[in-house]
Amino acid sequence: MNQSRFLLPLCMILVGLFMSACGSKAVPQYVGEPVRIAVLDGRMAPGKEETRKALISSGFLARTRYENGNAHRLMAELLSTQLDQQGALKNVSRLELRSYMAGKERLLARAFPDLSPEERLKILSEQNPADYAQSLNVDYILYPVINKARLTQNRFFQSWSSSLDCEVHLYNGKTGELVWSYAATDWENFSSVFGVMEEVSAEAVSAMVVARPFQGGVSVENQTKPAEAVSAPR
Repeated sequence: MNQSRFLLPLCMILVGLFMSACGSKAVPQYVGEPVRIAVLDGRMAPGKEETRKALISSGFLARTRYENGNAHRLMAELLSTQLDQQGALKNVSRLELRSYMAGKERLLARAFPDLSPEERLKILSEQNPADYAQSLNVDYILYPVINKARLTQNRFFQSWSSSLDCEVHLYNGKTGELVWSYAATDWENFSSVFGVMEEVSAEAVSAMVVARPFQGGVSVENQTKPAEAVSAPR
């Protein structure tokens, strides 16, 4: 009897993994002149910066919501991993980028000792992408924005789901101009937020490779959201 309680959820997870494997597509590869890209940590949408837990309702609808306030950094890591698989897209390593950002934060701490670590990070996240591009000697900056990263658990049925609402923006390193955008909203049962982000990061990089926005133009048919509708980080 105890074993049967877990049989149905286990079967659902195995079926989901099987369907995911069957539906996977080959990742398109960028072919062209080498392009240097740096993936910044990006930012969370206003009001979503903190990791929070909330209990909602009771009985059949009893749920627990977990909001991931660190999702923008996780998405940057995943986008960077996807770029590493693109030979002609030269991605600045995460280790190099962390060292660079730590140096920037130390300079801020010396210049403005009254600022808290959170305030220093906020200033760095709002800096013009073109400024980072020149310092890092890259052609483009990839910048994720997370509007929602949530895991919801149904405490009555012991089931869970994860949802993600995000945007990925590509900026010209010389001009700071937004040249390409990708928006995604995804929701999956029996999956972690990280699992959903893995899938979306792969889709975002694939869409960017197909759009080929690296010559300064915007491929309208391949972008999910018009470039002029998205404001640059401030």
